[in-house]
Amino acid sequence: MRRILTVGCFALGAFLIVSAVLMRFYAYPKLAVAPIDQESVTLLHATDATILDIATLAPITTDLAVESRTVGDVDASEKASDEAGKQVRVWVNTTSTRSDDGEIRSRSSERVAFDAYTGYAVPCDDCFREDTEGEKQHVDVKGLVYKFPFGTEKKDYQFWDTNIVDTATAKYTGTDTVEGMDVYTFEMVVPDTVIGTQEVPGSLFDLKKPAVTADMHYEITRTFYVEPNTGAVVNRIDDQNQWLEYNGGQVTATEASVSYTDDQVKQMVDDEVGNQGTLLGILKGLAPLLAGGIGLVLLAIGLTLTLMGRSREHEQEPEHQHAAV
Repeated sequence: MRRILTVGCFALGAFLIVSAVLMRFYAYPKLAVAPIDQESVTLLHATDATILDIATLAPITTDLAVESRTVGDVDASEKASDEAGKQVRVWVNTTSTRSDDGEIRSRSSERVAFDAYTGYAVPCDDCFREDTEGEKQHVDVKGLVYKFPFGTEKKDYQFWDTNIVDTATAKYTGTDTVEGMDVYTFEMVVPDTVIGTQEVPGSLFDLKKPAVTADMHYEITRTFYVEPNTGAVVNRIDDQNQWLEYNGGQVTATEASVSYTDDQVKQMVDDEVGNQGTLLGILKGLAPLLAGGIGLVLLAIGLTLTLMGRSREHEQEPEHQHAAV
């Protein structure tokens, strides 16, 4: 009986230790990657936003509906992964903003390549940004795009901002809950920055000139709510301000607080992030530790039983020898 128990402890202990190693270093890396065939639509909104109405050349107040559609380019992702020797994802994002009268106020597209695990941009020859007017230009994206790393840490990150064509610091600000889910919060602030120029009628600035070239200013405070196991953003609040400026005169282009809709937040938490986050958290932490710990205990028990058996055999050996004499 002791022999069977000893063998069982060794076998089960070894199995659990191997399982712990496989969960942490095989199963977890397999699951902790952004999908290659991503296809999603994220809905955001803003209430009582101020925008410049091009038709009337006057600021108006309206609600805004923002649709952000992201699609993965499978072929490009596989090619980039082969060339880089690591998992790379190529996603194309198209964002459209409509006012409450249904009119499209802006539209832009961006093609970006990034590391499937860390979320950081990687070099991409055919990546681009296309604005509302359809003008397309190559961009060398850097920093985080779309999401935070799997296993997001409580530290600052550099996150890409397409408007300034550069990164800004997303500072870790603490923890919170979103729909009952524990999240990390990050705040990214872009101060007043001139992001380009635009030719507009002089009348916009109460001038008699037929046209003037005004600077487009931009500033934003962006708050991310991030599920740390997946690095997924389950909500985002953009307090943004853009305005045209010429010779000291200013005209609001956009002033809005844009965030995920309530239904979008619930969908992210319930369907897209919640289950994966729980599973990844278990595979990275609790399950390997528990399996490994129990495995070590069983090996220790097996070793103890082996030593006890040998000790008894050693104690009984002289009696056998005396009986033989």
